[in-house]
Amino acid sequence: DAYFVPPAGGTFRGTTAGYTANYGIGVRTGSCTGWQQSGADAVYRVSLAAGQRLQATLTTTWDASLYLITDCAQSATSCVAGRDSGNPETLDFTSPTARTYYLVVDSWQTGASNTGNYSLVVTVQ
Repeated sequence: DAYFVPPAGGTFRGTTAGYTANYGIGVRTGSCTGWQQSGADAVYRVSLAAGQRLQATLTTTWDASLYLITDCAQSATSCVAGRDSGNPETLDFTSPTARTYYLVVDSWQTGASNTGNYSLVVTVQ
């Protein structure tokens, strides 16, 4: 089950330790972040109206990635925005239509050095 993001957003603290790799893509080619997303992941469900803007900032002590998908069953092909270029990871997306999205906290690789605690700040305007 995905964590729920309230309509105005919020600050979420969590961990990917003990989680599994359920989403993303295991190769760079075709990835929405430009890197593979093979690590353990945590998922947040957010509903946006047409024209509504989502801004998210993910801060970790490990090499994380952050991406937004429309279909958990097709995460590799339903990505609409993604970032994996530093720390913190930031994402800025405006929804063209009203729909539910899934914001995924992930990492490029499996292993203890690519998982752990994080802080995710989500703003919806």
